[in-house]
Amino acid sequence: MVHLIEEGAVELVVDAGARLRLGEGDMALLATGAGHRLRAVEGDGSWMSGRFLVEESAASPLLAALPQVIVLRGSEPGLEWLPLSAGLLAADLSPGRGRRRRSELAYCCPNFRHQRRMVS
Repeated sequence: MVHLIEEGAVELVVDAGARLRLGEGDMALLATGAGHRLRAVEGDGSWMSGRFLVEESAASPLLAALPQVIVLRGSEPGLEWLPLSAGLLAADLSPGRGRRRRSELAYCCPNFRHQRRMVS
């Protein structure tokens, strides 16, 4: 599961007990499938969530070596591409873009399933 924070501050709570604060432009990757929940902090927050499907037998050794949560901070040097990529994905998924653009995204990334969520 991957979460891209669009606006505001969000808290990621992993079932194992870890609590992480995420801000606008951050990305959290839960490659091991750890149970978790997100909630907006201090008012409104919005994020995009998606799932990448992989062949489990091929990916298991790699996934087992990864930490439960990998966080990329959009404000860190060298990650300037992250907020830009999230913004482009959000624009492609926005309601006014029409069916054609969504089908192109599905063609480019056939295993990406998306969900947008806003909390206020």
